[in-house]
Amino acid sequence: MNITVLPAEPGYKFIYLNIDDRPDIGIPVVAWRIVTTVSTGDGAIHTEMEGLDAFGNTGRSQYLGIAHPKGYLKFFDGREFTNWDELQASESAK
Repeated sequence: MNITVLPAEPGYKFIYLNIDDRPDIGIPVVAWRIVTTVSTGDGAIHTEMEGLDAFGNTGRSQYLGIAHPKGYLKFFDGREFTNWDELQASESAK
Protein backbone atom coordinates (compact mmCIF):
# COMPACT_ATOMS: atom_id res chain seq x y z
CA MET A 1 0.00 0.00 0.00
CA ASN A 2 1.22 3.47 -0.88
CA ILE A 3 -0.24 6.63 0.72
CA THR A 4 0.44 10.08 -0.72
CA VAL A 5 -0.87 13.35 0.73
CA LEU A 6 -1.03 16.41 -1.52
CA PRO A 7 -2.23 19.92 -0.67
CA ALA A 8 -5.68 20.79 -2.02
CA GLU A 9 -6.22 23.78 -4.25
CA PRO A 10 -8.25 26.53 -2.54
CA GLY A 11 -12.03 26.42 -2.86
CA TYR A 12 -12.85 22.76 -2.22
CA LYS A 13 -15.13 22.41 0.80
CA PHE A 14 -16.80 19.58 2.65
CA ILE A 15 -20.57 19.19 2.75
CA TYR A 16 -21.83 18.41 6.25
CA LEU A 17 -25.10 18.29 8.20
CA ASN A 18 -25.82 21.53 10.05
CA ILE A 19 -27.67 21.88 13.36
CA ASP A 20 -31.02 21.63 11.52
CA ASP A 21 -29.94 18.30 10.02
CA ARG A 22 -29.71 19.89 6.56
CA PRO A 23 -26.72 19.86 4.19
CA ASP A 24 -24.38 22.83 4.46
CA ILE A 25 -20.99 23.79 2.99
CA GLY A 26 -18.02 25.41 4.63
CA ILE A 27 -15.26 23.23 6.06
CA PRO A 28 -12.22 23.49 3.75
CA VAL A 29 -10.55 20.48 2.17
CA VAL A 30 -6.89 21.18 2.98
CA ALA A 31 -5.33 18.09 1.41
CA TRP A 32 -6.03 15.00 -0.67
CA ARG A 33 -4.97 11.57 0.54
CA ILE A 34 -4.32 9.11 -2.29
CA VAL A 35 -4.16 5.44 -1.32
CA THR A 36 -2.87 2.94 -3.87
CA THR A 37 -3.03 -0.81 -3.26
CA VAL A 38 -2.16 -3.84 -5.35
CA SER A 39 -4.48 -6.85 -5.28
CA THR A 40 -2.73 -10.00 -4.12
CA GLY A 41 -4.93 -12.12 -6.39
CA ASP A 42 -4.64 -10.60 -9.84
CA GLY A 43 -2.13 -7.81 -9.28
CA ALA A 44 -4.69 -5.13 -10.17
CA ILE A 45 -3.87 -1.64 -8.95
CA HIS A 46 -6.61 0.22 -7.05
CA THR A 47 -6.43 3.92 -6.22
CA GLU A 48 -8.74 5.93 -3.99
CA MET A 49 -8.60 9.63 -3.25
CA GLU A 50 -10.27 11.35 -0.32
CA GLY A 51 -10.24 14.82 1.15
CA LEU A 52 -8.74 15.70 4.51
CA ASP A 53 -9.75 18.54 6.81
CA ALA A 54 -7.35 20.53 9.01
CA PHE A 55 -7.63 17.91 11.77
CA GLY A 56 -6.79 15.00 9.46
CA ASN A 57 -10.37 13.70 9.32
CA THR A 58 -11.22 12.05 6.05
CA GLY A 59 -14.22 13.09 4.05
CA ARG A 60 -16.03 9.76 4.25
CA SER A 61 -15.63 9.48 8.02
CA GLN A 62 -17.00 12.90 8.92
CA TYR A 63 -18.79 14.50 5.98
CA LEU A 64 -21.46 13.96 3.30
CA GLY A 65 -19.51 15.03 0.22
CA ILE A 66 -17.39 17.71 -1.41
CA ALA A 67 -18.29 21.03 -3.03
CA HIS A 68 -16.13 21.97 -6.03
CA PRO A 69 -14.91 25.59 -6.35
CA LYS A 70 -16.99 25.97 -9.54
CA GLY A 71 -20.17 25.14 -7.62
CA TYR A 72 -21.05 21.54 -8.34
CA LEU A 73 -21.59 19.14 -5.46
CA LYS A 74 -20.66 15.47 -5.21
CA PHE A 75 -21.98 13.37 -2.34
CA PHE A 76 -20.24 10.21 -1.20
CA ASP A 77 -23.50 8.28 -1.65
CA GLY A 78 -23.29 8.94 -5.41
CA ARG A 79 -25.64 11.92 -5.71
CA GLU A 80 -24.40 14.87 -7.76
CA PHE A 81 -25.81 18.37 -8.21
CA THR A 82 -24.73 21.10 -10.60
CA ASN A 83 -25.18 23.80 -7.95
CA TRP A 84 -26.51 24.62 -4.46
CA ASP A 85 -29.96 25.62 -5.77
CA GLU A 86 -30.44 22.20 -7.37
CA LEU A 87 -29.55 20.52 -4.06
CA GLN A 88 -31.95 22.77 -2.12
CA ALA A 89 -34.79 21.98 -4.56
CA SER A 90 -34.09 18.27 -4.13
CA GLU A 91 -34.07 18.56 -0.34
CA SER A 92 -37.30 20.57 -0.20
CA ALA A 93 -39.04 17.97 -2.39
CA LYS A 94 -38.55 15.35 0.35
